[in-house]
Parts: sequence; structure tokens; C-alpha cells
Amino acid sequence: MQDAHDPTKSQQAPTQQQSPCPEPTPAPTPTPPKDEPCEPPPCPKPKPCAEWPKPECPPPKPHPCNDDDDDCDPPEVTPPVPTGDCCKLPQASDPLAQLAALQDHLKVEQHQAEQLERVKASIDDLTARISDLQKTVDGKSALAASYKEFYRTTEVMKSEVLCFIPTVRCQLNLSEGELTCINKAIRSADDAIANAKADLDAQRARVERYQRRWERASWKLGNAKSLYDFFTTDITKQVQATRDDLSAIKVLADPQKDRCVAEFYLREMEAELKSCYAQGSANACCFPPNELTIGSFLDCWSIDCYLAAYSRAVVEFNDAEWAEKCRKTLLDAATKRVTDLEKTYTDLVAKRRDTILASLKADGCCKSC
Repeated sequence: MQDAHDPTKSQQAPTQQQSPCPEPTPAPTPTPPKDEPCEPPPCPKPKPCAEWPKPECPPPKPHPCNDDDDDCDPPEVTPPVPTGDCCKLPQASDPLAQLAALQDHLKVEQHQAEQLERVKASIDDLTARISDLQKTVDGKSALAASYKEFYRTTEVMKSEVLCFIPTVRCQLNLSEGELTCINKAIRSADDAIANAKADLDAQRARVERYQRRWERASWKLGNAKSLYDFFTTDITKQVQATRDDLSAIKVLADPQKDRCVAEFYLREMEAELKSCYAQGSANACCFPPNELTIGSFLDCWSIDCYLAAYSRAVVEFNDAEWAEKCRKTLLDAATKRVTDLEKTYTDLVAKRRDTILASLKADGCCKSC
């Protein structure tokens, strides 16, 4: 009871109610930024398999017939097969009639001999083709395992290089003038290559086409062979060559040295990592003669898509080769393809980087380097 009337405590109560402004909440201590490693992007969802390519047809030569079918050719007259005893000559009442009968009989026998040669060639070819296809079927499991590991390591390499490019580019600190100079050097070299390629294409358009029947079979075989080589050997060769090139030029993109040169190599790496994949385009995945980039390879050729395309390429190649050999045996035709200006174009492509680097030095794009 004494506490209720304590004057000291009654005087302190108002003081507690009329306290000064509350103390501000202390600001949180800033956390120093962490050097977080470059995290790879999340696993991408598998894309639909690429559509089958539609290679460009060679420019047609003006001809009364607009199609490439055999309708424009006169029908082949097949002599009738003789009946009766094959060891007896055709009957005739006089030498003149017998001469005419023998001439007709000779034509029939010659036609049969031509067909017999074709059958003999067919038997040898089919025997070898069956043996090769059996080896292909037996080795498909090992091919799938090897390809799966190759695809996985390529995917890991892409993630590493994607982290490397922006990190080094930030260290270059290039000015607008330096970037313009680099763009000019690259554009000049690419324009020269494009002009050379245009000249080469124009010259190729002037080349006389082959004899039409054999040309059609040969053209189909060439495209089938290109895809066959692509899916059996070239796809891994192209990607491995790009991987080797990325490893080599990655070392050259050193911001401590020539910054313009480093930026050029970063762009080269970006070009080799880009993807041409676009659903709905038949040639979206950079089929030959286009260069297959790392990005296109990973987006287009998952293991299931690759095995399906590989099987189709084997079948279509065998079909096309068979048709071409049959035409070749019956007609005995040969062709040549003129490739003017090809050497100039090839040299420009092979020396593209050297040309750009020389231009960067000559123009003094990074004078402070």
C-alpha cells in the first residue's frame, strides 16, 4: 500500500509516458559482395528434332520441259522376248527374209545381254550392301553410348565458355571508337568473302548441267552422301574442330595484352557458340555446306534426334547410290563440275582471321594497348 502513494514513483510515471523520440533502428551492416562463381543456366528442355534438310537444287538449264522427270525423253522400246526353242533360228522362206529375222533376233539378244550385265552388277552390289548394313546395325549401341558422352562434354564446354566471354569483355573496357574500328575490320573481311562467294556462285550458275537422267540420280546421291557423311563422321569432326578452336582462341583472349585482339577472339567464340536452331525451317540446324556451330549441335542433335536422322541418312544414301549406279551402268555417263573462283574464296575463308588481325594492327584500333 505504501508503494501506491510513493511520491517518487508517481513523479517518474509521467516521465516514462513522455519519453523522447524512439531511437532509430540501427542500419544493418552491409554485407560485402561475394565473388559468386558463374552459374550455368538451368538444364534446357529438349527441343523438337530438326526437320529433314531440303538442299538447294542446281540452277536449271532452259529446256522445253520444265520438270526433271523422264517424261521429256522418248520411251525406250523393249524388243519382245522370243518364245519357243532358243536353239532354233527364226523360220524364213528365203535368205532375204531370214536376214531380216536374224537382225531382229540379234536386237533382242543384245537387249537381254545388257539386262544380264545389270543383274550381275546388282547381285554383287546387293551382297556388299547387305554386309555393310549388318555391321551398321550391330554397331548402333556402341555408337549411341559414344555419342551420348561426346554430347555431354560439349554441353559442359559451352557453359564454361559462356561464363568466360562476359567476364573478359568487362575487363577490356573498350571505347566506342575502338569498337567501331573492330567492327570495320571484321566487316571488311566478311564483305570480301561474301563478294568472292557471290562471284563463285555466279560462275557455278553458268556451268552446263549434266545429261539429265544421270544428273538427277547423281544429284540425289550427292545430297544423300553429304548427309550420310554428316551423320556418320562429319558431325563429330566438325564439332571437335570447333571445340579445339575454342580452346585455342580462348587463351588468346587476354585482356592484359591487346584489348582489340581479345575482343575479336571473344566475338569469334560467340560466333562458334551461336545456334541456328529455329523450329519450322528445314535447314535450321546448319546442314552442310554450312558450318555446324556448337550451339546448333547441342540444340539440334540430342541423342534421339541424332539416331533417327542417322538411320534415315543410311537408308536414303543406299537408295540414292543404288539408283545412280543403275543409271551409270545402263547409260555409261560421266560428269564434271567446274569450280572457277573456288580457290580465291577458299583462301579468303582460310585467312579471314589473319586478315582481320592485320587490319586491327594497321588501323591502330587500340593505340593505347
